[in-house]
Amino acid sequence: MFKSNTVYRLKDPVRYNDEYGEGYDRVETFGECDGMYMTDCWVVNQLGEIHPGYCECPVPIRFEDVEEQNVQQPANQDKERSSEMWR
Repeated sequence: MFKSNTVYRLKDPVRYNDEYGEGYDRVETFGECDGMYMTDCWVVNQLGEIHPGYCECPVPIRFEDVEEQNVQQPANQDKERSSEMWR
């Protein structure tokens, strides 16, 4: 189950590799999501930078698509994120 304010590695690390960039192999939970099996997440790289193609709003991610053992704290804690974009 997901935890709020947490970064998870994707099981399929190339899922979001596209014309906007590569290396976006993590997702960061958005909002209060403790205990959920599916929640909205930001697609990010190891530096915490949001994927340019998904920067307008978080995308729904299933818990079965992430690796639970690689839980991390967000790298960019100095910026607040909204469902619209960076603030």
